[in-house]
Parts: sequence; structure tokens; C-alpha cells
Amino acid sequence: MPTPLLIVSSLMLGFQGQSQEIIEDAINRPHNLAKAANKAAAAKVAIWNPDAMVLFKGKILGKQEGAPYADGKMYTTLLVKTKEGGVAMVELGPKKYVDAQSIRLTMGKEIWVSGSKSWVNGDSIILADRLNVDGFKPSFRKADGTPFWR
Repeated sequence: MPTPLLIVSSLMLGFQGQSQEIIEDAINRPHNLAKAANKAAAAKVAIWNPDAMVLFKGKILGKQEGAPYADGKMYTTLLVKTKEGGVAMVELGPKKYVDAQSIRLTMGKEIWVSGSKSWVNGDSIILADRLNVDGFKPSFRKADGTPFWR
């Protein structure tokens, strides 16, 4: 039986924590983060930076789905523990688009992430353009950051 995913209130979308303490605080007090998450949503395309591309390997700690953005779509974001020990917030895209990719995103699964590192209100987020999960390589954005779902 697969390990269930940790589903976190996505009012914390757009935030990355380097410690469990930051993640727990976001889970326990999501109402404090709603305003900042809405600002991050409004700046989605503007924060793509082709000069800040990253590629890293890690393990999935959890997945969050929900908190519709201004476009009304529900988004999927992963928490990924990097090999260096940090935790990255990786935004994949709208839940409907991510689900159509038929990706098996289970806790503890190793994953390669390629994307643009951005900063929102002083916090880091990775806007994924491509993943590698068990050899399956779904794409989420074009080289210029334009999402495939638009």
C-alpha cells in the first residue's frame, strides 16, 4: 500500500522553508499567509527567471492542492527535501493539468526537479518546468516560463 501524501493547506503556496519549524508554523497558522499567497499568485509569470534555473534531486515530503488563485484554478505544489537537507517548495501547476500527467507523486519517492528559483516576499519557490519521477519526465513550462496549461 503506498504511503499517503501529506496534504497541507495551500494558503502557504509560494513559500519555502529550510526547516520543519517553518513548515509547521505555516500549517498551524495558514490564515497569516493567505494575503502573501494571493500576491504570489498575481505575480506568477512575472517571477519566472531564466537566469535562476536549478536542477536538484530530492525526496517528496508532501503535496498540497487547493487555494484557488485569481484564475480560479486549484494548484499542486510539492515539498521536496533536497540532498543538502533543505526543503524546497516546488510549484507544478493547476491540479487539473498535473493530474492529466498521470504522475505518481508519493511521499518518500525520489524526484529530480528542474525549474526557476524565484523569491516571493523573501521566501524561495521553485517554478517547475520539468520533473523526473521514475523515468517519467512531464513538462510544465516552456523555456521562457510560459505554462503549457495556458
